Amino acid sequence: RGDVHEAMNFAGVHKLPVVFVCENNRYAYSTPLEKQMAIEDVADRAEGYGFKGHVCSGNDLLAVLELSERQIAKTRAGEGPVLIECKTYRYRGHSEHDAALYRDQEELIEWQSRDPIPRFEFYLEKKGHEIKRIREQIDERVNKTVQAAVDYAESSPLPEPQEALEDLYAPPGSSTSPNSSTNGKQ
Repeated sequence: RGDVHEAMNFAGVHKLPVVFVCENNRYAYSTPLEKQMAIEDVADRAEGYGFKGHVCSGNDLLAVLELSERQIAKTRAGEGPVLIECKTYRYRGHSEHDAALYRDQEELIEWQSRDPIPRFEFYLEKKGHEIKRIREQIDERVNKTVQAAVDYAESSPLPEPQEALEDLYAPPGSSTSPNSSTNGKQ
């Protein structure tokens, strides 16, 4: 996208402290990456903007953390922008209406075997953590958080009609309102 290239170019020119992250899921809507660009790694594009790009497995949480922490520290130290490409996979279609029929079933199975959640759970288990208990704790926290939000929404009074115009970027009647004229007449 143009805005991404423009942002990276601007950051490179001005040596801004920006960490760009590309979650490379191998598809641009329904088009495979190899039909979208002539290079293997999106991270190679960073060089054209005057900074470094790095690649890691987006399915390996520890690899992502290690690379990110190193690059964030360098960026904070004044070394300018960086691009981190995390190679991963999108299991579902681009959106709800996309059945992803353009993908081979074997490809999907191969990538599902690399899923980052079971991979990290395996790591934690080998480090002596009880995965079942961790899952239960996470589920309990999520359920409590969601229920608290539902309870708050259901117990909150309905807004008054005049509140529909509150907290807008430009209040009605201001000089930036599309309905206001320069001579004050409406």
